[in-house]
Amino acid sequence: MGKTFAEKILALKSGKESVITGEIITVSPDIVMSHDNTAAIAKKFKQIGINKVKHPEKIVIPLDHCVPAATEKYATNHKEIR
Repeated sequence: MGKTFAEKILALKSGKESVITGEIITVSPDIVMSHDNTAAIAKKFKQIGINKVKHPEKIVIPLDHCVPAATEKYATNHKEIR
């Protein structure tokens, strides 16, 4: 049976010829996506002493809730995300 799209990508990124379901592998993502509740999540990280992300150039956060910002609170959150 052929490999799934995900299996092909994970094999490529892990440097292996092939991977199988259930196998534990280590990969580094090219791009990471988050959602626009990231401002709240960032505040929690700051509370535990984490003030920056390792690779900010690899993060994409689409603002897809309450756009344009309907309240000052949303506008502030969007500004913090940017």
